Amino acid sequence: MLLVSLALIYLGARQAAAAPADDPAKILKAQAEQLEKLGDWGGAADKYEELLRLNRNQPAVKERYQLCLRRYFQLVRHRDPSYRKLVATLDYSQAMELYGQEFLNKLLSGSLDKDKLSAGLTFRKGLEEYLSALASPEYCHYHIAGVKPDQTRELRKALQEQLDSPTAMTYPKAMDALRKVVGKSKHAFPKINATSIVMEFLCGACHAVDEYTFYLTPRQLRELSDALKGRYVGIGVRLKADDNKILVAEVLADSPAAEATPALAKNDQIMSIDKKSTLEMPPDVAMELLEGEEGSTVELVVASPEHGLRIVVLRRRALVLPSVSHDVLPNGVGYIKIHCFQHSTLDEFEAKLADLVRRDCKSLILDLRGNPGGLLNVAVGVARRFLSSGVIFSQVHQIPAYSGPVEANNPNALTMPLVVLVDADTASAAEVLTGALKENKRARVVGQTTYGKGCSQGLWTLPTEGELRSPPAVKTGLPTGGIRLTIARFFSPTGQPYSGRGVEPDIFTEGESEQLQTAQRLLAMEQ
Repeated sequence: MLLVSLALIYLGARQAAAAPADDPAKILKAQAEQLEKLGDWGGAADKYEELLRLNRNQPAVKERYQLCLRRYFQLVRHRDPSYRKLVATLDYSQAMELYGQEFLNKLLSGSLDKDKLSAGLTFRKGLEEYLSALASPEYCHYHIAGVKPDQTRELRKALQEQLDSPTAMTYPKAMDALRKVVGKSKHAFPKINATSIVMEFLCGACHAVDEYTFYLTPRQLRELSDALKGRYVGIGVRLKADDNKILVAEVLADSPAAEATPALAKNDQIMSIDKKSTLEMPPDVAMELLEGEEGSTVELVVASPEHGLRIVVLRRRALVLPSVSHDVLPNGVGYIKIHCFQHSTLDEFEAKLADLVRRDCKSLILDLRGNPGGLLNVAVGVARRFLSSGVIFSQVHQIPAYSGPVEANNPNALTMPLVVLVDADTASAAEVLTGALKENKRARVVGQTTYGKGCSQGLWTLPTEGELRSPPAVKTGLPTGGIRLTIARFFSPTGQPYSGRGVEPDIFTEGESEQLQTAQRLLAMEQ
């Protein structure tokens, strides 16, 4: 029955694609609002983000986007077993130590925008987060002994009055105010986990900094650290979206996906993941569903022209995920795609580049489409490979000594003709690389305006549960997670901010094949 239903959805989607389109902004707004009503916070955030790409100057839309993103992060946190284990293990005094001494003090000293923070603002954002949690079925189920959200209405009403009061306070008074919130909550619900309240305040305070600063659960911290090393647990595919469908963009060698019978192949359509339809699902959400615990299985329904519709069950395992792929295109054009900037990227890039030179490539297409960024110093290293001189970017850093311009200075830089491909998902460090090559007149840029994220985050690991004991037990006990904290804001070589603007291409084109063809035509003109 599932295969039949998905086949009908597949055909329906093809027919819908041919139907005349209405105003895209109106459609996206209606979809986002409907997803909000359904409590699908991640889906709503995705739609609002698409809406912002059409027009960045929409304050009301940005506010809804940020709200949905906060609710999505909160939901993911409450469903994360590593976070629930932490809350169950950490006692109230340890949680207060983590929030007051370790978190607030370091947040103030470590943030780029620390001058904008205040005790009242961090308390207010924390209380907002806690009020939202009290209305969440997940929070009530896991941390208030299974009560229903409607049973928390009176407590929420009482705490709302505190939220509406003036926010001017010192940090000691903010800590006292938090203790009063815990007291009121314990009076209303004696079985509520006090540590869970403090953690909501900690997570909420992150949103007082900026939209890119947030708390990472122990699992998320581990996965992000692994991702920067190029390691992850999954089935070995990269995905892409095409006409509201999820397609396989690449299959990694020596992976579960490559070892299936028949193997998954490029452009296979993933119809469902563990019985969840992928229709209109963003690729990053689908990738998240494919990842999981090592040794666990995932069930896919896959459609392909060669093998039709089939069910594939794969067992996840630890894989080293390469960040660079390459090819040789007609007329001696080399092609390198950088998926993200991780620790291994520079070595991978040099190896792929050397192979293209051996194969007598005379020009190069550098594909940064879909690249979300990563390690900024790695992106700078790639820029230096192409630039003999000039400013790569400038920055305002949390550590003043690091502020200022960063220059190329490489007399052995490559001189071959270069075109860079970008899209609306090219972000952060990938934008720095694109802007450096464009504004130094080293490359033509083809595609769409990039995402517009002109800041970088440091990864701050919070103390372990053991380090919060009295006396401390150094680096023992459960990890308590981490903070992704904004530490720098960067600008293009000519001083233009990337945030909210992105990088505009020299030639605007939509569609992957059209962008690639345009790049090839530009390089053919230079030969």
